[in-house]
Amino acid sequence: MSRTALDGNPLGDVEKDYLLDTIKLFGKLYFVDILGFTLMGNHFHLLVRMHPEIKYKDEEIQMRVNRFYNTIKKWFVAILYG
Repeated sequence: MSRTALDGNPLGDVEKDYLLDTIKLFGKLYFVDILGFTLMGNHFHLLVRMHPEIKYKDEEIQMRVNRFYNTIKKWFVAILYG
């Protein structure tokens, strides 16, 4: 669980959508299954299953890292240039 230090509910619908997209993105990078989550106005709960690291080869890890950073690059380009 993670909470904000802000009063009230700083996470609106737009922020929750962004947080959910971020959770999905990092889930693909870090070899986890997202089993459940809830996003509220001031905190979230996240339940994940970690995959054993011995299951993956270096090539798979490199592919995921490359895919992750290509996705991040596309996000920044979309934000900066609309």
